[in-house]
Amino acid sequence: MAKRTKPWQEMEHRVAEKVLPPLRTRRRSLVRNSLAVAALAAVSYGSSIFELVRNREPSGVSIVFAFLGGLAVVIFPAHSCQGEWPARRGAGRDAHLLTAKTLTGWRTIDLDQIMTIRFRDMGVRDYAGRLNFLGHYVIVRDASRVRIGIPLRDELALGWLREAATSPGTRTRISARAGTAMGLDAAMASRYPTCGESGPMRYGIVIFLALFAGYMFGVDAFLNR
Repeated sequence: MAKRTKPWQEMEHRVAEKVLPPLRTRRRSLVRNSLAVAALAAVSYGSSIFELVRNREPSGVSIVFAFLGGLAVVIFPAHSCQGEWPARRGAGRDAHLLTAKTLTGWRTIDLDQIMTIRFRDMGVRDYAGRLNFLGHYVIVRDASRVRIGIPLRDELALGWLREAATSPGTRTRISARAGTAMGLDAAMASRYPTCGESGPMRYGIVIFLALFAGYMFGVDAFLNR
């Protein structure tokens, strides 16, 4: 009986006959990210502002909505670049392009122009406390400033990245943990410029606190005007 392969392991359907150019996917992602964040902000803060104007007092429910909405506004952009489906590679003249479907649609990077590869630790653990690598990614950014998160379970795509990043003449900067995740040994990794790890949650916490503090300050200023 033949061993079944997972979608992340099989070669079938991993070649894309048509690939959108990187800059085009970046524009689409920026528009969709902006619309999604605006919708989240409208849903979370809109009801609170409406109730505040009508009753001159926000309810506990509206404050909770604003709290959770602020979290969603911060978390969504950090997750929107992560590929949730197996990455594909272009064929023929597009063989240097890697494309993956994210929460905001397809994104494409140029493997010949990779600038940075960073490791993103989502901090997901299973019931036994062991690391669950379904929540760990390498975040790749190319010269067009397109970012794609490749999950560690996608070994085929990691191989493509490793081949592209270690080819002669590349200027790719690889973080230490990303190099380990891609299978680079210490001697090989030391040949390439390094960069910091991806830490969106740290910045997200700061932005969230600023958003919620601004919301509470605005409520207080409206009620005491």
